[in-house]
Amino acid sequence: MSGAAKVVGFSLECAMRFFQLWLRWVGVFLVLVLGVSGPVLADSAQEGQVGPVESRVWTAQDAQIVLRFNMDLLADLGLRLVEVEEGSFGSLAGEMTFHSLSPHGLRFSSVGRSFQDFVSGGLRVQGGFSLRWAGGEVSLEQFEVRRGSTPRTLSLVDRAGRELLMANLMHLFLEEDGRLRITYMDVRLSQLFANLLGMPKRAGLGVASLELLASTDLPASTMGTGCTNPTWTGIIDVALTDIPQVGQTVREAGVRVVVTPSAALMNVGTAEVPWYQKFTANPKPPYNNDQHPFLVWAMYRQMDGRLEQIAQSALKHAFATVNNNCLPCVAGHILWAGTGAPGHPVSGCTDVYGKITNEKRNFLGPRHEITAHTGVWQRCGSIFDPDCDGVEDIPPVIDAFDRRMAVVEADLDLVGARYFLDSWYVVRDDVNIFNTMGYRELDPQLDGNVWNFSQVGGFHQGSVVDGWVDTADPGRDAMNVTSDTGVGHLQVAVRVNYQGGGLYRYEYAVMNHDFDAQVRSVSVPLPAGATANSLTFHDPDTDPTTDWTGAVSASAVTWQAPSAGAALDWGTLFSFGFSASAPPETLSMTLEAQEHGSAPSIEVATLAPGRPALFADGFESADFSAWAMVVE
Repeated sequence: MSGAAKVVGFSLECAMRFFQLWLRWVGVFLVLVLGVSGPVLADSAQEGQVGPVESRVWTAQDAQIVLRFNMDLLADLGLRLVEVEEGSFGSLAGEMTFHSLSPHGLRFSSVGRSFQDFVSGGLRVQGGFSLRWAGGEVSLEQFEVRRGSTPRTLSLVDRAGRELLMANLMHLFLEEDGRLRITYMDVRLSQLFANLLGMPKRAGLGVASLELLASTDLPASTMGTGCTNPTWTGIIDVALTDIPQVGQTVREAGVRVVVTPSAALMNVGTAEVPWYQKFTANPKPPYNNDQHPFLVWAMYRQMDGRLEQIAQSALKHAFATVNNNCLPCVAGHILWAGTGAPGHPVSGCTDVYGKITNEKRNFLGPRHEITAHTGVWQRCGSIFDPDCDGVEDIPPVIDAFDRRMAVVEADLDLVGARYFLDSWYVVRDDVNIFNTMGYRELDPQLDGNVWNFSQVGGFHQGSVVDGWVDTADPGRDAMNVTSDTGVGHLQVAVRVNYQGGGLYRYEYAVMNHDFDAQVRSVSVPLPAGATANSLTFHDPDTDPTTDWTGAVSASAVTWQAPSAGAALDWGTLFSFGFSASAPPETLSMTLEAQEHGSAPSIEVATLAPGRPALFADGFESADFSAWAMVVE
């Protein structure tokens, strides 16, 4: 192309881009200033589309708004919920229902049934409530639900226009009849409210959930079909992209605290992923069942050269996907891939599950009900279908801690410790489990009766074990190896420190990612003439009867599970340690499976005592304290 042609092409491109931006701002002006609903050109780059896409602004009115407060958490905060107008409280503790007043309306933009964002306006409610504490009170009588300060968020403001509560991480659906429905939106304390409480660090703490159902002026005839023609034969690859927030759910003072995260993901594969709610009627493709992903999470502690898992969650059943950032897809039960094929988006859809959703027991079940390596749920005989009649049962709730991740408070209050939380989506036929998991470092701090879990640094994709020993750069006397057995993945990481006096401390973290056969024994070789002592073991439960016992023989250090129920199950990390009189060498750890199948015994490369104690005086280490020089 000639230089003149390049200039002309560039000028035309700039002119078109300027014209598109001008149209967008005209549309925004009409909505904000004149209140006109009409077409707006959406920024295609933000929606994974090539070229401009027509977006329209509509109004939601006549809304029913339901708030469900976590009453245990309010009590820990010293807050009391007070009804302003009789009849607002529902049958469940902390549940309140409100109706919006006419002619107020909340404007939002969409492309057909694909929701984009809230634009302007608000929904003012009849009635309201107050939150009182010792020495103060805020009134949310006739509060208004407005567009939040960040995309796809809402604010709950009082009559003076102050934001007291904020809501995010929503599941939003534009129904076929034109109604707007929001479910399981996290409601959090605003910075202003936290300051009024005299507890500024509690800003962002999730205290309630919000549901909203409203009529709109969006005609059903213009709704569109969204994405069509799902492809089930490509590569299934779901990536965990963030753990946006972590917070307290309920606490037993001085004993334990339930910790719950939110989680965000994206379809980065070339095939769609089924996301059907459990007990969905009629078999659905591609597996002819109600297939859906599962979410698990756990907490870890790094201290004194060890990595230990200190708590783990139950199994979260996913039930729907919001399909954000992937026009023209709409929320539903398929997570669409970004192939750009007809009826498909250019960028893969994203989804999010908030903290409030992840702590609800109607979606939480035991981990042992699925086969982790295949991602298949055994519905018949599960807690949701114990009689195998195919009808969902509601299992009883024992207490506020039942089927939730409870962390022993004593484990969170150790000087010099670092803490981490990981999450993992178990997705059937996913080609890469390690981009489907990730972790964040947290700084737990008890503030009054509530734990704050401030985030330290950014989100890391991959196994939390990699944060303890980096596979690319493990450092001196450290190693991190993952074994793909063909029926699941096992990961072994080790750090070795010279203790002086010819002794070396070996600390192992053994992670069973998705090896359903489980592990019942771990054995590390010991060379002839070497000694080993000070054996340690740690698992995430608080039951001493499940602790493994260690023994030293002439050729190995071995730990054995006391029973089949104490074996190392999937999604679980056990820690082992001992001191030995021999320096490290690359050898193998032997892991024996609980269920002898295609992989009854697995050898994983690791560092273990291996060489004669030729340099037991510390010559080979960086510790010269044992050296001595005699001058005559």
